[in-house]
Amino acid sequence: MSAPDNPLLAALLASPWPVHAVMDGAKYPDLPALLGKLNIVARSLFVEQSDPAMRLAGPWFARLDQQGCKTLFEIEGIADAAVFWTGPAEEEQVFRHLRGLNMVNIPRPAEEWLPV
Repeated sequence: MSAPDNPLLAALLASPWPVHAVMDGAKYPDLPALLGKLNIVARSLFVEQSDPAMRLAGPWFARLDQQGCKTLFEIEGIADAAVFWTGPAEEEQVFRHLRGLNMVNIPRPAEEWLPV
C-alpha cells in the first residue's frame, strides 16, 4: 500500500523522528518469521516469558526507517495489529517504557494475607 493511499503511512513517512511500532503477534501464525522475511528486525516485549507460544503471540517491538514503514504496511491487516509512536525518544527509552506497560502485578487474594 502506498503512502497516498494510506493517511497513517503518509503521516509516519512525513515524521522527522524515528518510528517505533508494536505489533500483535497473536494476529499472525509467526509474526517474527514474517517480519524477518521482510528484513524488519523486531524483538519481543515479553522478554521474561518462558512459554514460547505466549512469547510468539505477544507484542513485538520494532524501530522502523522509511523503507521499514513502507514494507510493514505490505502485511495484510497490519494497521489493525500495530500501534505506532514517533518522536525524539531513543529506541531503548521507548522499548523500556513499553516493557513497563506490559508488566502486571497481580496481588495475592486477601485471604492469603490474613493470619492463621
